Amino acid sequence: MSTISCRRASRLENTLDSFDPPGDWSFPELQLLVAAYAVAIGLRLLIRNQRTRNWVPWLIPAALPVAFALFPGLGTVVHTYYLDEFGFDREDVGIPMYWQIIASAKVVAAMSVWLVAPALWGYLRHFHRVVRDRWFYGAITALNTILSFAAGPLYFVIRPAVEAGGAARVAAGAGRAPSEYYGIKAAWVCVTPRVPLSQLPSEGAAITTAAPYLLLGDASGTAALWRGGQAVKAPLNKLLLVPATAGDRPCPP
Repeated sequence: MSTISCRRASRLENTLDSFDPPGDWSFPELQLLVAAYAVAIGLRLLIRNQRTRNWVPWLIPAALPVAFALFPGLGTVVHTYYLDEFGFDREDVGIPMYWQIIASAKVVAAMSVWLVAPALWGYLRHFHRVVRDRWFYGAITALNTILSFAAGPLYFVIRPAVEAGGAARVAAGAGRAPSEYYGIKAAWVCVTPRVPLSQLPSEGAAITTAAPYLLLGDASGTAALWRGGQAVKAPLNKLLLVPATAGDRPCPP
């Protein structure tokens, strides 16, 4: 075998070794891939051989999520359901702007599930199902529009946020620091008031200096602290926060 042939064979072998076959993909990933392909085909069938005025009415609502993406506040739903597991509101923790934009992009992607509706209409038109019983299939498509528009954010945004918040709360209950979640980077700290405890304005359970608290962040000069299932809010300028190694170890006196 020539040197060139050997090199080509070696290159082909390396390519095959680096290829990730579908058999290694998870079942949800395969489902998402197949669904995305089916939606793309349905949209192509809707647009193909149609006048612009026939498919533009579908395009305008489909572009709404992109318009919503211009507002970073759209992603607050991601942080709201996560923080709710700790008993905090979204306003209690400041989120960097770039993480708000990333969270908004996730919501927009979830809202894109709405494209299932025009894709379904494309299939119905292609198979001539809207020639007769037009009202019946129109009603099915309308129902599909409502369900898909609601199911996307619910399944891909709200449910993961609740699950992530619950998992973070379990980890915190075991004394571990939860992983960062869309800009919320929690850490264990020992809390020492700069004023007598009786003069410390706080909201929630009484603060103790013997055990560490999970600091989820702060907003408007107020720290969001959590320990043992209880949320505490106290002004940062009246607290001395010292990093702690874990949540199950006592703070030094």
